[in-house]
Parts: sequence; C-alpha cells; structure tokens
Amino acid sequence: MVKAMYRKFLQYNQKQGLFSPHDNILLAVSGGMDSMVLARLFLRSGQIFGIAHCNFSLRGKESDEDQAFVQEWAAQHNIPFHTICFDTNEYAVQHKLSTQMAARELRYNWFSSLVEQHGYTKIAVAHHANDLTETLLLNFTRGTGLKGLCSMAPANGNIIRPLLFAQRLEVQKYAKENDISFREDSSNASDDYARNYIRHHIIPKLESLNPSLIETLLHNSRYFSQAQSLISKIAREEFEKCCDFINNELYIDIPTLAASGTPGLFLHEWLQEYGFNSRQVDDIVIALEGQAGKRFHSASHKLIKDRDKLIVIEHCRATMHCVSTALSFDQFPYLPAMSIPQDKNTAWLDADKLQLPLITRLWKKGDTFVPLGMKGKKKVSDFFIDKKIPLHHKEKQLVLLSGKDIVWLVGQRIDDRYKTTSATKNIYQIRWNENLTG
Repeated sequence: MVKAMYRKFLQYNQKQGLFSPHDNILLAVSGGMDSMVLARLFLRSGQIFGIAHCNFSLRGKESDEDQAFVQEWAAQHNIPFHTICFDTNEYAVQHKLSTQMAARELRYNWFSSLVEQHGYTKIAVAHHANDLTETLLLNFTRGTGLKGLCSMAPANGNIIRPLLFAQRLEVQKYAKENDISFREDSSNASDDYARNYIRHHIIPKLESLNPSLIETLLHNSRYFSQAQSLISKIAREEFEKCCDFINNELYIDIPTLAASGTPGLFLHEWLQEYGFNSRQVDDIVIALEGQAGKRFHSASHKLIKDRDKLIVIEHCRATMHCVSTALSFDQFPYLPAMSIPQDKNTAWLDADKLQLPLITRLWKKGDTFVPLGMKGKKKVSDFFIDKKIPLHHKEKQLVLLSGKDIVWLVGQRIDDRYKTTSATKNIYQIRWNENLTG
C-alpha cells in the first residue's frame, strides 16, 4: 500500500498535469490526517513547497495546539511556514455568512495574498474522493445545476487537489503504515454540520446499496464535468447571439433566447454570476411570455423583463447627494453667434424665464411638460412610450423644475416654453454627468 499510494500520487499528478518540478506550491495544512498525508507525499517527491496553516479560533486551545503541531512539523523538515489567526465568528456575523463559508472565504483570500507575496505558483489542498462525494451529495440535496454535480475538479485555476484519486480508507492506511502523526478535529464527530451528517449517516446507507459508491460518484463527477464543459461552450456561443452589453447593462433578446429551445438552461449558465439562483431562473423563464415590468432581485443585481428584452443591471447606488453633484449650473449672456449644444446631457434655457432655485426630483405619474418642438403639453409617461425608454431607465429619470413647471426631462428633452430664442438675453446652462451617480 505504501508504494502503491505514492505511485498513484505521482501518476495522478502526471495524468492531470497538476504541477511540475518548477512549481513552488503552497500547501494548505490543517494538521488533520488528510493534509499531513499530502505533506508527507510532497516531502517524499522532493517538490518545492511551503505550508500555510489557518487558525480559525473556533475550538479554543485545540485550535492553538493544531497551529503549534503544524509549525513544529514544518520546522523539523525545514519547510517555509505561514500562519494566521482569524476571528471567524466575527467575520461570519459581519458578512452574514455561515461559519463554514466565512472560514472558506478567509482561507482562500489569505492564500491568494501569500501567492502574491511569496511567488507560489499553485495552492494545493488535501481534498480526496470522499470529500468530492460529500460535496456532490450536499449540492444535490440543496438543489443545484449540472455544475454542482461536478463537485470538485482536480484543478481550478491555481488551486490543485493532488489527493482526489484516493479514498479516505486509502489515506488512513497510508498514514498508519507510515506512522504519520496528525491532529483529530473534535468537530468532525458532530452531526451539527450538514457535511458531517452526510458522512456519518447518508453515505453508509448508500454504500449498503452500492459498496463502490465513492468510486462510482468519482467517475460520474468526471462525466458531469465533461458534459458541463460542452454546455458551457454552447452557452457561450448562444450568448453571442442573444446578448449585448450597453453601458455595463446586460440585454438579453427574448425572441432569440426563446428560439434556442432551452432558455432555462442558458439563463442558468448566464445569470448565476449575477447571483440569481435556479428557482429564480425558473420564474424568469415563466415570465418570458408575460407582460413587461416583472422584476427579480439577487444580492447584487436586478433583472427586469421589458418588452422583448431581459435587462440585468446592478442595484442602483445613486443618492440625492450624487444627483446634486452630477448637475452643474452656469449663467452667461447670450450672443447671436452662439450655437445651441446638441449634447443631450446639456440644456440651454432662457434664464429670465426661470424661477430659481431649480428643483430636481424623480418623475412621477401625471407629470406633463411641453417637449421642445411641440405646442401642447404631453404626459412624461407618453413621451417614454414614444421614445421606447426602457423600464429601468424610467425608474431613474429625473426632472428639473422651475416652480411647478418641468423645464428639462434630464438627459432627454427641454420644455419648449423655456427654450432660447432671438429675444433671449441670458442663458442658463445645465450639464448632467450621469457617470457621477454610481
């Protein structure tokens, strides 16, 4: 087993191309059995590596003893050692995360900083086949797409998993036969964590149906990964047909998407990076044939169903302070040689017709004005319809008031009654910088 495990480790790395002799690898070591076995395998291979240990301060003295154990091992073998202490619970509360997700975020952010500071080329973690199985079942239970069933990849960017070929029993046997010391994490015995419950109760029952469960799911995960790669390729091609970015907003053409035959599949691929989950995607698909105006929200974005488009935009961060700083005002005498700016974000008004100060607010239902070039009043809402203004732009539309009159539908059209004429003596100029609104 000793020779077989080491040989499989080398063969797996070579087949997957996880690292080369020229790589300087940062090895994540908790002090538990899996990471200590991986550390021994790297040590035996002669590979250049350093050790990173996170103290998450979750188990008091036990956490500190883990840290001391790993530090001592690194010193014995003259391996570069990095460590850090986190207040994981505080971070979880501040960022509204579970303890496990907080620890994961803290861990990988720190690893990235070590890579940058010390020139490491890869980050190695000690996940093995049982970890993959647990993650796959956990994702499946909570609800996931095909990507969630791929579970763990041998490599994901600069993160590698050199032990993914091995099952927990193989790792245990290698540790015993090589007299490898390690630390036991007392939290692993608790069923408070969903992963532990799956490990202790679900997997043993499934193995009674299929004794080769771990190996089966490992193979299935590889097939899922191949299928996901194919779907991602097709989704990218379809994205080019259906989607366009305008002013950092994503526009998805509904008729083209519907013609694909699988709108839900593609929307799931495209929208997950904007924080929309699978249930929301199902509701969005239903809304494709509905009336305009339906809205969906993720933590970072909102999606609006317009007439023939789905529009994905970041949540508005504009404030009234931003609005006020985005408008600039100036007044100067009118000269016959002057020409009116054609920029839609600049308005020239007859200063002597205005009642100062001018007031800025969002438009509201019932607002009317006399659009430049017209004689009678028109509802702002009708103006939007004629100009086919998208719904989300309507929501942010500002009007500039002189008394009770709208003198400028900001960025769109001035009121004809306040335009400059040959009789104008003074010009009141307003500029709108929409980039300052966030």
